[in-house]
Amino acid sequence: MTDYSQWLETVSEAVRPAKGRHHPRRAVRVLLRRHGHRIRGRHRLHRPSEEFVKANVRITAVMALGCVASVIALLFATASGPNGVEPFATHTENMYGIEHLRCDGADCPAYDLPADNTPAGWLKDGRLEQGRFIVDGHRVGLAGPDGELLKPVKR
Repeated sequence: MTDYSQWLETVSEAVRPAKGRHHPRRAVRVLLRRHGHRIRGRHRLHRPSEEFVKANVRITAVMALGCVASVIALLFATASGPNGVEPFATHTENMYGIEHLRCDGADCPAYDLPADNTPAGWLKDGRLEQGRFIVDGHRVGLAGPDGELLKPVKR
């Protein structure tokens, strides 16, 4: 069994938002409130002026560009995990020298431990093997097809 407490601590620090950080949805809400009165506008009864329309087009374009940039940044940020923390499956694969770890026929939890006795499958030396996770608090073991715990590889 291997101690995952250090990995869990790193995950909780990486996932917990830093103080003073604002949520992206909040920023979009503030922008909409701030510029929404311009869009709904002072010109309800009159035809809007050309300057008014151009200003609203610029505001809308900047907001759309900001949304696209936020989505792209989010995709890059989550590709390697929050703040560079490797997901559970990757961490376990590196620890035991296995590949393509699956939990109960699906992806393993990304930043949490699987439940005790969860079925698992993986490739080792090109062969598909089946086993189970043995979880005791923050200690995790991977029992092979013969029921014996796999030994961590030397790094």
